Parts: sequence; structure tokens; C-alpha cells
Amino acid sequence: MGENSKISWTDHTFNPWWGCAPVVGDPACAHCYARMFAKRVGFGHCWGVEGGVRGFRLFGDKHWDQPRKWNQKAAKDGVRRRVFVASMADVFDDNPILHAERKRLWKLIEECTNLDWLLLTKRPQNAQAMVPSSWIDEWPEHVWSGVTAGTQAIADERIPILASIPARVRFVSAEPLLERVEFFQPCPTCCPPKGRAESFWEMGSLGAGCTDCMNTGLDMPTGFDWLIVGGESGPGARHFGLPWARSIVRQCQSVGIPVFVKQLGAFATDWNHGDDRDRVKLRHRSGADPAEWPEDLRVREYPR
Repeated sequence: MGENSKISWTDHTFNPWWGCAPVVGDPACAHCYARMFAKRVGFGHCWGVEGGVRGFRLFGDKHWDQPRKWNQKAAKDGVRRRVFVASMADVFDDNPILHAERKRLWKLIEECTNLDWLLLTKRPQNAQAMVPSSWIDEWPEHVWSGVTAGTQAIADERIPILASIPARVRFVSAEPLLERVEFFQPCPTCCPPKGRAESFWEMGSLGAGCTDCMNTGLDMPTGFDWLIVGGESGPGARHFGLPWARSIVRQCQSVGIPVFVKQLGAFATDWNHGDDRDRVKLRHRSGADPAEWPEDLRVREYPR
């Protein structure tokens, strides 16, 4: 729970429960910060195999009342504030133990309309079956839908599912970003693709536009409205190539999608070797101080 969240792209963090399981095939789960933190404070039993019975950490009424206070304060201040849901869990975890807690969460969200609730998941395929029936055709305006996608394969799998969710704001968290990812495909008519080995975006070779791509040089349907990118932190952090981040910033700017660079992580590199030959030395242990970054990566935008 965080009234003043340390996560830079949100105002508050609310965990309806603690506990999750690694998603098979997603390398981001290998160094799960939530699992490591839970183990450190005595709740390692909350993590287990997919679909298995686990001892989730559940919370009482005092915990559940906290967002109501945030909601009242946001109304009083005349502002909207963002709430990241389930930083220590996955809100669409398909475990029968969680059904009652999830129903309680939906009621809380529907009550607190002065807050924007950000539902970030690695399981978007479960979303429409788990939200209230009244959300099926159109989610409430103050509920955002997001997916984690830090590799090309995961992005290709999850973003089309995200695009089918009827939320007003859909977003992608490319954190931890583990490789170069092309989130938007160039138009084959005016911008012949060069393949992912030689990044279209990294070369800056955007075409002049054509009728096939509405004079943008791009296939405009993107499937999302906001992209967060960041490097991995913590023990054994995998490297984060600054060229990957630059490519994503250029991609988003080219299609008018707001992008938020959260952190460079604990092992940022200037090229793509992934070793100490090109490691960027940063004082902040998570690489989260923009003052230390190259100027072109100091981009922190929000959806409108």
C-alpha cells in the first residue's frame, strides 16, 4: 500500500492482496521484485506455481478504506489521481481463492470515481471474464487497462488482447525491458521494412507517408494510448540497452503516443554488449534519477 507511491508514474499504490505465480514463458517473472520483497519480509509463501493453492496475504477493512480517503481528498483538491492496482500481485490471477477479493475490488473501484485505477497485468486474456458484467462492452472511464511487455514475443502476444479490451485508456509497461522491441510496424508501401535486426526506428528512416498509412509513415492502429519503459533493478539485474529505450521514445513520438521513461535500471548500457565494457555508471541504484540520464531520455509524459 502506498499513499504516496514511490513508483514515479502513479500517485498511489493499492494492493487488494499479496501473491502471484510466474507466468510460463515470460522472462520478466524470473527476477520478480514483488516475490523477492515478500520473501524478505516473511511472505514468500504467497508465491507458487500457476493455478496452485497458495497462501495469499489478505487485508482487513482498514486497508480497504484507504482508497476512499484518497478519493475524498482528490475530490476536495479538484484533481484526478492515479492508483496502480496490485504492485504485489496480478489482479487477473486465475485462482479461486481470489474471487471474493476481486469482487470487493470492483465495488471499491466503482465507488471511487475521482481516482483513475490502473489495472496492469501479465494475464490480459483473463480480464474480460473477470470484470463485472456491466464492464463487458465498456469499462468505466476511470479504469485503465494495461499489460506488461518487455520482449518482442510478449508484446506481440499481449498487445492485440489489450487492444480488444474496451477501456478508455490502454497502456503498456515495457519494464523490465529485456531487448529491443518494435511496438509499431512501419508501412510497407512508403517505408520498406528492414527487419528487426536493423531497427527501422533506430536508423531514423521514417518515410514521407502515403495514402496507405494516412500520410504518417505508420500503420496507425496501435492498440494502446501510453507506454512506460524502464530497466531492471535489484540483485542480478539484467542489462538495459539505452538504444532500446531511444528506439521506443522515437516510436512513440512518431505516432503521438505519450511515453514515460521510468528508470534506467541497475545495469544500463550504452550499446548492446550487456557487459561492463559499455556500462553506464549511475549513482542512483535503480537508475531512477533523470538528472543522470542523457537528455533525450528525460521524457515523462502521460495520456491525455
